[in-house]
Amino acid sequence: VLFAVSTKVISASEIDAARRQRVLTHADPKIRERALKTFDGAVKIDRAKVIKDYAELPKGDVAKGKAVFTKVCAACHKLGDVGVQVGPDLATITNRTSAFLLQEILDPNRNLDSRYVEYQALTKASRTVSGLLAAETATSIRLRGQQRKDETLLRTDIEELRGSGKSLMPEGLEKDLPKKDMADLLAFITAVRIPPKAIAGNTPTLVKVVDGRMTLRAAGAEFYGNEITFEPDLKNIGMWHGVNDNVEWRIELPRKVTFDIFFDYACDAGSAGNELIIEGIEPVGRWKVQSTGTWSKYQ
Repeated sequence: VLFAVSTKVISASEIDAARRQRVLTHADPKIRERALKTFDGAVKIDRAKVIKDYAELPKGDVAKGKAVFTKVCAACHKLGDVGVQVGPDLATITNRTSAFLLQEILDPNRNLDSRYVEYQALTKASRTVSGLLAAETATSIRLRGQQRKDETLLRTDIEELRGSGKSLMPEGLEKDLPKKDMADLLAFITAVRIPPKAIAGNTPTLVKVVDGRMTLRAAGAEFYGNEITFEPDLKNIGMWHGVNDNVEWRIELPRKVTFDIFFDYACDAGSAGNELIIEGIEPVGRWKVQSTGTWSKYQ
C-alpha cells in the first residue's frame, strides 16, 4: 500500500486518518520510517499551528455537520442517534466551547486518557490487530476497534503487544476535514445539548453582579460529566476526575468588565499540578492547581 501511494497508484487522500496512524505507529521501525516519508505533508507535526490555522471558521450548518459526523466520526463515537460508542462519550462535552472541541479533534493526544490508548498486537501468524485494550486476563486480551468490533487473542498466539502511546483517535484529521466541514461538524456537536446533572442540594441559578463582584457558588452551578458532583456537606464541587468533567455558571453582565478571580479550594498533594481551565473570559484562564495539603484543608 505504501508503495502504491508513493508511486501515485493510490492517492494519499484515499487513506483515512485511522489507517495512516496505523502505519505511522507500526511495530516495525522500517515501516514507520517509510510511512513517514510516504505521508510527508499529510500529517502536520505541529498541532498548535494546525489549531491556529483552524481558529477562524465559517458559519456551520447542523444538517451538513451530521453528515460529516457520520462519515468521519461515527465509527468510534455516538451522538444522538448516529454512530457507535468506542471512544469517550461525546454527550458529556456537547456544552463545551467550539475552541475546546477543535483542540480535542485536531490534537487528540493533548489530553490523552489512558483508557483510549491504541494498542497493536502482532500475532505469531504475522497478523496485526489494533484497538483499545477492552479487557485482559492471564490467558487472553480483547482489543476493540472501529464499529466496536472486538477481537480476543490468546496470549500464547501473540508475538508482540505494544501501546502506540497515542489515542485511538488519530492525528491528522484536518486532512479529511476542510474548514467548512469542520465548521459544520462543530455546529452539529454543539447543537446536541444535554441537561445538567440533577444533584440533591444543587440548584443552578443566574448569577448577577452585586457590589462589584460575582460569587460563583457550587450550589448554583450546572454540573456536566461523569463522576463530578456537588457535595452537600461541604457545598463544593467534588469528584472532579476527568477532562470531560466541568461546571458552568450562567451569568448576567450589563457591560464588558474586568474582574480579579479568587478561588476557595482544597487539593491533596497527590492531585496537585492538574490544570484548571476557565472558559468564557478573555483571555481563557489557565491555572496549575497547587496543593493545600489535604482534601479537607481549604484556602
